[in-house]
Amino acid sequence: MTNKKVGPPKKTYSESILKQIIYEYKSYEKPNGNISYSSVWNYAKNIWYEAQKDKDFASNELNDLKKYTSEDLWRKNNRKTGEPNPGKGLIDDTNKIKGYFITDSKNKKQQIPNVEDTVYKLHSKEDIIESLKPLEKLCLDFIEKESVLSAEMVKLKADLEYYKNKSEKQEEAIFQLARYGRSNEGLLKNVLNTGTSKSKLVADALENIFINPMEFLYEENKNEAISENVINIAERKKNLTDTYGL
Repeated sequence: MTNKKVGPPKKTYSESILKQIIYEYKSYEKPNGNISYSSVWNYAKNIWYEAQKDKDFASNELNDLKKYTSEDLWRKNNRKTGEPNPGKGLIDDTNKIKGYFITDSKNKKQQIPNVEDTVYKLHSKEDIIESLKPLEKLCLDFIEKESVLSAEMVKLKADLEYYKNKSEKQEEAIFQLARYGRSNEGLLKNVLNTGTSKSKLVADALENIFINPMEFLYEENKNEAISENVINIAERKKNLTDTYGL
């Protein structure tokens, strides 16, 4: 019968303790750029662990914390899997360039690099340029979009001014027509119904009020598409005819 070799129990590590060690190291050393595996290991062994001895840990708890001072934990890969050991893996994550995600108007996500991380954590000019390229492209895209939107805004302002002026002319024309109708009721009815008499005042008033005055006067049942920017012709006709009996 072959006796199976029993190895030491597999060590497990608390991710929160590993992160705490890295956080305390960064607060203590204040490194610029990437942090090295050796520096974190030395900190865990010589400063962090020594500080734990001054706390109220039982001897077995303190012995368990000693495993966080292992060189393999912070500097080497797992021999079986080839993957970084937990401490080394967290250092790798810490050293990664952080970025931000934004969502554009088309619901497309874009990652924007953290400039400070890029400058401090990358060493070659080529890597820094490559990392910051998306930021440059985003700025150029925003400038182009801003130019297009500015042009559209100018056009909208011009359209608004045009329809404002048109509305004021229509309002004045209505008052002119109403005043003329009160003083020349018979003549106004004759002009509207037969067109036998010509009056510049009435013609001007009608042209200012309506897109096509003849449709207003003679096509009672015609359905037409009315622009959102133009006051409803049928409604104006009804108001005038109700008021003046035209």
